[in-house]
Amino acid sequence: MDSMTPLQSTGDQVNADRLLGTWEMVCSEGDIDPGEGVSATFSPEGTLRYAIRGVGKLEIMALTYEVRGSNLITDQPSKPKRETTAFWFDGDGRLVLKGESSTSWFVRSQEGSAA
Repeated sequence: MDSMTPLQSTGDQVNADRLLGTWEMVCSEGDIDPGEGVSATFSPEGTLRYAIRGVGKLEIMALTYEVRGSNLITDQPSKPKRETTAFWFDGDGRLVLKGESSTSWFVRSQEGSAA
């Protein structure tokens, strides 16, 4: 398997550039439990820090990601399994992630870092 890189073609650059930074989940439909809050931080190096805050706890997943068109492909090195999630930016500039069983909306974090 090839090592993952955040970009696969020049056409993916625009979407990947818009992803960079920290996003906070504002709502979700489906199987996602946002707990006390969820944030996702995308780096230009292709790493994704996904943080879920709960009452008295913080769960952090260190992932890698790549962009292929309108798909976000993630992998968790500690439990390898590539997952593909459709993504787009809605009319209000929110990041929308649509997986197999849920859709989640994120806004840019005002703080600049996850959890």
